Amino acid sequence: MVASSVSSLLNIRRIYLEAEAEGFARGREVLARFPDAERIPVASHWRIPDLREADPADFLRPKREVLVLGVKRGMTFRPNGRSSDFIAPSTSNGCAMACAYCYVPRRKSHANPISVFANIEEITAATTRHARRLKPKPRPNQVDPKAWVYDLGENADLSVDADVSGNVRDLVAMFRGLPNAKGSVATKWVNPALELTRFRGHPEA
Repeated sequence: MVASSVSSLLNIRRIYLEAEAEGFARGREVLARFPDAERIPVASHWRIPDLREADPADFLRPKREVLVLGVKRGMTFRPNGRSSDFIAPSTSNGCAMACAYCYVPRRKSHANPISVFANIEEITAATTRHARRLKPKPRPNQVDPKAWVYDLGENADLSVDADVSGNVRDLVAMFRGLPNAKGSVATKWVNPALELTRFRGHPEA
């Protein structure tokens, strides 16, 4: 029997695995959660021919049954200025949802299942350095009057990702220690086990 995640959305049967991901503690934790899932080595979490050849008529199966485990390499912070001040480096991409208007399925075929990045310590360290260099926000803007706001799930749904790995909880813990910053997450699935309101690092939160 293949192990399922806590979420009723997922029943992971195949894991496409970058070899480097297994060298990180988070990568090993994710693999241990799904011990019976087939492991398929890939050179890059972006380039997976099997996903591109998947049957478009069976749109939902890869979203339910496939997980990609890789490593995040680019640690860039893109200015946003609308709903957030910056787009932070992602801890995942892809989604278990099936919204007809989704703009994300462009590199992993129509289904675009969840990819989780194993090097969470590197991602949180980069975000912490970025926020500390900014120091206090000098003036209010339309995003937030006091805090620098980071969009954490631009191409993902972190509420579902929290059922796959501890990355989201590590992000929450990171922002608790940043007095001048907070994270922003959009979701379409309510995860009762995830205390999203604690993304804010300010004492009044």
